[in-house]
Amino acid sequence: VTGDLMRDVNFRAESEGNTAVVRVGNSLEYAPHVHEGTAHMRGRPYIKDAIERGKDRLREIWRRYLSQGF
Repeated sequence: VTGDLMRDVNFRAESEGNTAVVRVGNSLEYAPHVHEGTAHMRGRPYIKDAIERGKDRLREIWRRYLSQGF
């Protein structure tokens, strides 16, 4: 309703051995409960849905990071 969850979405690009990884998440305490759901509420996977819808754009962003040698 307020947009706090979407405004708080952040990412971090890092390397794990020979694998490049992008971690996406929120810092808000209640974010996992909204995303995954609880015993009383069905989950609303807004991050997962956004990643799925934007995967082509995300690949392009990732290519740019790799070309800069992050």
